[in-house]
Amino acid sequence: MNLVFNELSFLEHKNSNELLNNFIAMGVLYDRAKEIYGFTHLLFPTNLSALQVTDNLNFGEWLGYLNTKERNKITAIAFRKPFLTDWLDNKKCEILKYYFVSTELNIVQEYCDGLATADIMDIPSISLTNHEIWKNKKIDIFKQTTENENNELVSVFNIATEEVLVCNEINNFCQSISTINLVPSNLSFSEKKQNIHFRDDHGIDVLQKFAEKIINNDYVEGVLNSLPFNGKTSRFIKQIFKNGLIEIVLHWEDAGYGMVLKTTGRNYKETEKIANILKEEFDK
Repeated sequence: MNLVFNELSFLEHKNSNELLNNFIAMGVLYDRAKEIYGFTHLLFPTNLSALQVTDNLNFGEWLGYLNTKERNKITAIAFRKPFLTDWLDNKKCEILKYYFVSTELNIVQEYCDGLATADIMDIPSISLTNHEIWKNKKIDIFKQTTENENNELVSVFNIATEEVLVCNEINNFCQSISTINLVPSNLSFSEKKQNIHFRDDHGIDVLQKFAEKIINNDYVEGVLNSLPFNGKTSRFIKQIFKNGLIEIVLHWEDAGYGMVLKTTGRNYKETEKIANILKEEFDK
């Protein structure tokens, strides 16, 4: 189970010593999070060395000013693979839909890779404590939708202090994402069949036939829609979402017909487990 670093919490550090103290304190907090909840890895941005971390230094330059003992403490925490984009895999483009706004920090609109990953992958972020806003147990960010709709406001769980780490909300959330307890659908086959919907496009006969097979799975509740053709993909599972939706592609068909499944997954881990079950049962 992973935590993800909120790189926006580098903002507002005025000097190297302040950043060093906050970073070491975050490392101690991460050790506590591992001890209490079983986290195994802290995800950092792939471009960490180039990120601005004080008024006049990027991360790589800042490390160069530290003595060997201090530098080793930081690198032991920050430079462990996989990095954020390695772990996101085919969801890398998704983080570009998210941004952070704050009048307190004079941020009009800023990409937020760590906080975006927290929402996409259904995990908590961890932040440095240089500003009060990062000490909140939830941080609001915006997700861009279509041009004709208002952007979606989402909240991600965030850990920056011992008090927040052990609070009930964080405890309940961490327990929910660490325990996989799949719930079968209570819908009958006929009810599931009524939940099959596709765009009026080529390949509906192929999709319908496959849909009527896959809804027999205990954890599938229906099909929300068909996907644009993905003729070049070789993967059965295209995308997994924390709300229980799974995009699949019939990659053995030349046109790459696909569909969006509605499953009983209640978080990312459960939905990922269901996706693996479906892949094992229906992929060719």
